[in-house]
Amino acid sequence: MTGQAAKAYGCVAYRIMEYEKEELSEEYLDMLMGILTDFYTTDEIQKIYKKI
Repeated sequence: MTGQAAKAYGCVAYRIMEYEKEELSEEYLDMLMGILTDFYTTDEIQKIYKKI
């Protein structure tokens, strides 16, 4: 994974946490990152990152 892709995944995960008003924790971020990497390709996540 490139640095740009990692940044996109991290930013999308952070936005999800803010939207859901969940506690910002490393465990929750880790869970979201796992879900995002399982369901979205790097190209898809970068498109999502650029839209928001």
